[in-house]
Amino acid sequence: MLNLGYYPHEMNLVIFAEIMILSFAIFAYAYIRNFMICKSLNVFSRKYSVSHIFQVQENLRVLKFLLYFSILSSPLVIALFSFFLIFFYALRTWDLERYLCIELFNFCCAL
Repeated sequence: MLNLGYYPHEMNLVIFAEIMILSFAIFAYAYIRNFMICKSLNVFSRKYSVSHIFQVQENLRVLKFLLYFSILSSPLVIALFSFFLIFFYALRTWDLERYLCIELFNFCCAL
């Protein structure tokens, strides 16, 4: 039987934060790279084909949509972090509030 060991719940928060930071870095790199290519594009330039020009413009449109979507969903992410932190760092006498927070966290993740 495979024994993966025990990982503390705080590790989930750390891993989630690291994934968010890495995702933001990759997004920023893709956006900046496409933006710089778009700035250097010239319709009369022979360096890029017409299909490449349209592809870069479409990439920028999609990245802008993802940026707006992530900004609009940031209150939900902040609420999730808050519920998670309350569950793990609140006093042990606050059992009702702690378990209500973790259930709200699970509910928001399911959405």
